[in-house]
Parts: sequence; C-alpha cells; structure tokens
Amino acid sequence: MRQPLKILITALFIALLLVGCTKETDQGEAEAAKTPDEDVVTSEEENAEESVEGETDEEEEIEIIKPAEHLGGMDIEFSGTASIEGGEIKVEGQTNLLEGTKLYIDMNWVEGVLIGGNRTAIVERDGSFTYETKLPDKVDGLITMEVKFEPASQNKEIKEHYGESGENLEGPFIRQYDYKMKEIVYHKASAIVVLPREEGLVEVEITPPNWNKPDDYGSTTIRIEPTKVVKDEQYIYVDGESNLLEGTNLRGRAILPGYITSGFIGHTNVNPDGSFSIIFENPETDSRIKNLDEYEITIETNMSNTLFATAVEKYGEDGEKMTGDLVEEEGNGKKAIVRIQERKE
Repeated sequence: MRQPLKILITALFIALLLVGCTKETDQGEAEAAKTPDEDVVTSEEENAEESVEGETDEEEEIEIIKPAEHLGGMDIEFSGTASIEGGEIKVEGQTNLLEGTKLYIDMNWVEGVLIGGNRTAIVERDGSFTYETKLPDKVDGLITMEVKFEPASQNKEIKEHYGESGENLEGPFIRQYDYKMKEIVYHKASAIVVLPREEGLVEVEITPPNWNKPDDYGSTTIRIEPTKVVKDEQYIYVDGESNLLEGTNLRGRAILPGYITSGFIGHTNVNPDGSFSIIFENPETDSRIKNLDEYEITIETNMSNTLFATAVEKYGEDGEKMTGDLVEEEGNGKKAIVRIQERKE
C-alpha cells in the first residue's frame, strides 16, 4: 500500500508543479502580448497627433474659395488694381456681380487702334476676376482701359436678374451704352482706368467715380467749360465740365497755324454728370512741327459720333436743337464749340 500511495503523492506533486508552470507561462505570454499592444496604441496615438498637426498645416496652405454672400446686389461694386509693366497688362479685381458674369475688357491706345485678342474675364464664385494680356511691341503710350458688364450680352439667367437693358443696375459705376444704336437706353457697369507706359511697374487702383450733376444738366442752351489743360512729353490732357447729357460725343484737337493736320485729335463721350476728359498727342514735342509758338485747342460737340438715344433726342441728330452762345452752324446742323489759346512751353 505504501508504494501506490507514494506513486499517487508523486503524481499529485508533478501535476501541481505543471499547473503552476502553465499559469506563469500564460501570464508571461499575456504580459508579453500586452506590452506590444500598448506600444502600438501609443504609436497610433502619436501618429494620430502628428497626422492632426499635418492636416492642420495642409489646411492652412489650401485656399478655400467660398461663395460670396453679397453677389447679385443691384448697387454694382468694382475694386482692385490694373497694372502695366513693359508690355504686360494685368487686372485683378473684385465685384458683387453674379458668378459666371462675363466682363469685357475694352482697351484704347491714344495713338492708334488695338485689335484682336480675347478680352473677357469671368466672375468667380467669390466675386473675383482676373485678366492678363500682352500688348504689341509697337504700342508705346497711354492706354485707356474699361472693365465693363453689359447685361444684354449675358446668358438668360443674368440678363433676367439685372434686366435686359440693365434697367435694374444702380450705383456710381453705371453708364449708358449704345448697344442698339440710338433705339433704346441701355445701361452697363463700367470701371475705367488710364495706364501710362513708363519704366517699371505702373499700378492703378479701381475706384468708384464721384458724379455731381449741375443744375442745368440736359439744357439745350449748351455750356462747355474746360477747367484744366495739362501737357507732358507725349500728350495734352483737357478736363472740363458741361451741361451736356451723358453719351454726347466731344472732339478735341490742336489747330496749328500753317499746318493741315489730322493726328492731334481725340474723342470722348461725356460722363454721367456732364464732365469730360480728352487726351490727344502734343504737337509741341513733335519733331515734324517747326516754328510753333502759338496754336489753338478746340473742344466741340460731334453729333455724328453720338449714339446714345437720350442725347440724340435732346439735341437732334445734327445738333439742330442746340442753342446758346457756343453754338455755330455746321453743314445742315449745328455744333457747340469752345476755343483755348495756347503757347508753346
């Protein structure tokens, strides 16, 4: 009996020993398994923190363009800059016109005609617009640029919003234009800047004009008053006031004694308050003109180039309805003219 009992005790002792080893092994494996898991969690947390930081940096670098809430208002706004450097012209601006609106860029060179090129800019969803072009090498002088919105030439949605003839448009940027050639009054939003050709970069800000209509605005008794004559190496600038209706065309020119010339001449349409600015080449600095001491500058109405319905109706197609001391007979019609005597500087 002792031998079997001894064997039994020995078996129980071995079994207990094995159970203890198994428990330690399981615990060790669990701890071994636990440690890497904890390391992975820590690594993921660190990576997550790094990822969040990375995402934040990336978001700061990405420009998110949001729709401008004020787009579509009738009081039209323009802002921004137009620049010229060498032959490169660039316009960067903001407006409250509807997204997708086409803006037309009209450029005039005082000394000639600029032809060709894509001259449109599209209003983006945040109200921004840009335009870039390169002038021909021969163009060396002052450029007049107009950024304009004409509802009649837009798509159906935009045309209905602002009115086909622009009748819903408001604000200082609003002008008439001759879309239908004297048949009806059309309105546009127009920002005009003058860009001189100089060395280096020239940048001009787009700002709203300040119109001030006189009490006699639209009278058939014509008043034209030049207020300033400025000369530089290339041009003569004549600014003035009048009571002429917006869109009446004026012609300015230098008349030189002893010369028959056609080059020293400029045209402009009267502004919404009757004011005007005319630019033409300066004969004083032209090497072809000799012995010039005195000459005459004239500013006169030009009804044959006046295409605005209200002005044509008011003054007559040939100016025949004009009255006052400035009015003279011209062919079958009349014109109003003022003369400025100038001396060579």
